[in-house]
Amino acid sequence: MIKRTSLLNAFVVTVVSGLATLTHAQDTPGISVAVETIETGPVTQWIFLEGIAEAARKEYLYFERPGRIIEIANGDDGEALRAGARASGDIPFLARIDDRETLNQLEEARAAVAAARERVRAAEAVLEQARLALARQERLSERGTSTRAALEEAQAAFTSAEAQLSEARAAVLASEAQVRSAELAQSYTLLRAPFDGVVSLMNVRVGDFVGQSPGETSPREREASAAVVLIDDTSFEVTLFVPPYQAIGVQEGQRVLVGLSGAAISNYAKTGSDPLVVEADVWSVSPSVSLQNRAVEVKVRTNTETPFLSDGDFVSAWIAVNERENALRVPYTALIDQDRKLFTFVLSEDGTSVEMREIPRGLEGLTFMEATEGLVAGDRVVTRGQHLLANGSPVRLVSEGN
Repeated sequence: MIKRTSLLNAFVVTVVSGLATLTHAQDTPGISVAVETIETGPVTQWIFLEGIAEAARKEYLYFERPGRIIEIANGDDGEALRAGARASGDIPFLARIDDRETLNQLEEARAAVAAARERVRAAEAVLEQARLALARQERLSERGTSTRAALEEAQAAFTSAEAQLSEARAAVLASEAQVRSAELAQSYTLLRAPFDGVVSLMNVRVGDFVGQSPGETSPREREASAAVVLIDDTSFEVTLFVPPYQAIGVQEGQRVLVGLSGAAISNYAKTGSDPLVVEADVWSVSPSVSLQNRAVEVKVRTNTETPFLSDGDFVSAWIAVNERENALRVPYTALIDQDRKLFTFVLSEDGTSVEMREIPRGLEGLTFMEATEGLVAGDRVVTRGQHLLANGSPVRLVSEGN
């Protein structure tokens, strides 16, 4: 009787212990995780650079001859042109130097032309008289009523009149050439805008003595020595120096974002809008590596108006070296780097456990990477809590995004 009671008690203890173990296992919660659903969308790979924005068209204007400034043109507001003023075809000149000498030379040349043309008219009249006299002597000679000497004299007079007319006409041509030369000299007293633009710098004032271009100098020296610096502010160019290993993927025509800061460009890349960012294109790519800075020179040009940019601004530029429109996108928050390999945890269909999968490196964008293998659209990947997980770990879903 005592033996049977001991066996029964042992059985009860074992059953109770097993139930307690089962209940404890059922009450143990899974690891809390947040997930996002894998979808397709655009992925853009960028390279990030910095450079100086300059007007795509920029002219350092000098007078063609030395002289003293006697006038600065007025702008639209009626005041003398200054930095920031617009120059267009409505303004005949930007500045003018003393032109009294050239005007006097021009008047003398024009007077010489008028005198030469008067001599031509006189020579034409003399030639006509000589022609009539010669014709008369020829008729008389045919009738035998004139001497040979008179005929020869009329012929000589006609030949002389022809020569005088030729000389007078040559004098007109020479005088007209002098007028053109004087007009050219007069034009050198005016500094004109070669295109519609904005006066970036006005380095002269009335009374200043100016000289001609000093020749080939650096842009900084030219800016300081030019009478006027004129820019076309409708298009800007940014010169970038790209390391050779990055330049491999840079090609003409690629999309570029240019902005006053990397943060502004990042916002534009994500939202498609930012007032301090403008779209641009790769304009040219040097075929060689510069010996001076061991980089490839890349020029970028904006293709829309850029009211926030000024000539000389320091800017950031992002070049889209590769783009996919319909890539399978996995967020970086879902990736784990182990031994130079990328992994992610995929939530099971019932949402109670995870599977660890390796993801080959694909096109790398700002917030997403292209998943070329290992995932399909609709998979739910863990974006928070994965540092506590292993393959097959039980989980508890607390947040789900897309």
